[in-house]
Amino acid sequence: MANEKTERAARNAENEYRAERKKRLAKAAKQKSKKKHDSTDVIATVIKVLACLAVVGLIIFGLYEFGVPQRLLPALKVGSRTYSVAEYDYYYSNVYQTYAQQASTMQESYGFNLTGFDYTKSPADQMSGEETFDQVFQKRVVSSLEEQQYYIGLAKENEMTLSEENVKAINDLIAEFETNAKTQNNMSPDNYIGEIYGKGMNRKLLRKVLEEQYLADQYKAKMESDTAGEITDAAIEEAFSKDSKLYTAVDIRLFGLPIGEDADATTPASTEPASEQENTSEEANSEEASSEEASSEEAASEEATSEENVSEEPASEEPASEEPSSEDAASSEPASTEGMSRQEILANEMLARVTDEDSFIALAEEYAAEKDKETFKDPDNTLQVGVKYNTIKTNFDEELANWLFDSARKVGDKRVCKNDNYVFVIMIKNTAYREESPLVSARHILVSFESIAAELKQADAEANTESTEVEELTAEDGEKISNEGTTYSAEVILKAYEKAKSIYDEYKAGTQTEDAFAALAEEYSNDTGSVGENTSGGGLYTDVPKGQMVKPFENWIYDSSRQVGDTGIVKTNYGYHIMYFVGRQEEPEWKVTVREALAKEIQETAEESAKANYEGTAKDSLCISWAKKSGLAAVEKLVSRYSTAS
Repeated sequence: MANEKTERAARNAENEYRAERKKRLAKAAKQKSKKKHDSTDVIATVIKVLACLAVVGLIIFGLYEFGVPQRLLPALKVGSRTYSVAEYDYYYSNVYQTYAQQASTMQESYGFNLTGFDYTKSPADQMSGEETFDQVFQKRVVSSLEEQQYYIGLAKENEMTLSEENVKAINDLIAEFETNAKTQNNMSPDNYIGEIYGKGMNRKLLRKVLEEQYLADQYKAKMESDTAGEITDAAIEEAFSKDSKLYTAVDIRLFGLPIGEDADATTPASTEPASEQENTSEEANSEEASSEEASSEEAASEEATSEENVSEEPASEEPASEEPSSEDAASSEPASTEGMSRQEILANEMLARVTDEDSFIALAEEYAAEKDKETFKDPDNTLQVGVKYNTIKTNFDEELANWLFDSARKVGDKRVCKNDNYVFVIMIKNTAYREESPLVSARHILVSFESIAAELKQADAEANTESTEVEELTAEDGEKISNEGTTYSAEVILKAYEKAKSIYDEYKAGTQTEDAFAALAEEYSNDTGSVGENTSGGGLYTDVPKGQMVKPFENWIYDSSRQVGDTGIVKTNYGYHIMYFVGRQEEPEWKVTVREALAKEIQETAEESAKANYEGTAKDSLCISWAKKSGLAAVEKLVSRYSTAS
């Protein structure tokens, strides 16, 4: 019995153990199954999260590529106005393009660049003093936006709205972007604008910033006009008497020889104005340059240093005079040539032989290289008319400017002088005088001989487009066409005339308005100084002083019988010009110059006072660092274009 109980107890214990073990195994299996499901859920969740992040990334990338963040995120705040990253980049790009245009124009016009900025390199990779140009541009963006916002505020306070002329200008500019995007780049207009000014800039935003810029400029122009209108004739005469040399002009004969290691292989410099372009180089050199220093006459003076070859004629054994002082400027007494360059020796030798204006003209031809002797038979090639005091001061030095405009000067006074690039022989043709002719404005369409020669070369690489042999051909309309006075073949001159005549006929067959002429200029003209961006546009040159343009051009626009709306075709050494006379000012040039100088003084005083109200009003916003980087990146794309074009 006892054994039976013992066995039963053992069996019960074993059954309980088995039940317990089964229970444990079942629990373990359940836990294992749960872990397996949990792991699967985690993996699924991770996959879902990653998928969501990928979608979000694609969305963000898409938005970035379309410029949405750039248009929304703030970079700079000026007063109550917040500028986005895209707007900051637009203004940064504008600063770069201004510098690049000035440097490019100087390089094309004069063969050298004095702005200090290389438009074919990144602004971050070149220095301006102790700063990079990138840093300079960033500061310019800030200062320009502070000033702009200040004048926008004044315009709104005075309930000024954009003029019809400015509204049209904005519409035309955007239309031009649309046309260029389609015809030249095969892009959408918004993408094209973004390529130029950075991602995020599109037509809508461009219109907004242009309207603000034009409104600020319009208000400033009104202030300046109001100021100039308040200046009396008595104030003008007083200012003239106080410092007459700043408002008079001299006419001189000028012949130059280039300085440099390769000078012996080059010829004396022609002093014929080398371009119809207005000079903007002084603006690039210094924002504080006076209006006289940045005047168009500087172009004529600088153009006197165009690169040509120096005479191969050996220097004379006869001692030549050193550069004379103001007291003995006309002296030709022998002086030691020790330490002189070959060009200085030649210049002093020529000076000693000059006795009057006719001898100057003859000697210029004599000292010219063989290939240039025909050119220097033309007296205009050594003549500079309407040269201003500040032009000489800027391009040479103050001592020479004071000598030229000294009341003791006489017709025929002569001297040698030099700048960094040339040694010049100078003789006074007319002493200081007031220019009584009124300034004139005109439009033109240039069909350059260079462009026609390039077209002929493109059609036939073997085409002979150059010739020193004078030949005369007859155009379809019976006009006699000659290549005399040029280095191009008669065929080039003929084709240039026929193209100019075709454009002129197109104008005559149309509405014959100034706007119609301007549109044709934008379409056809080869003069980059008066068509396209960063110019007055439409072939326009405003308030042209005497001495700026080549002689045939100047003679046409300064013809006393010229009336508003007159048109014609003029030939110069550069090509054929279809002309349109816009008009002339009512006051003589000297009076306008004095009035503008007085107005500028008043305006500068007002601007200094205004600067105290807006300077330092700009504050960096959340994304300023991004804006600076993206602005530079957008500009570096433009840099690569300039580099390729160069």
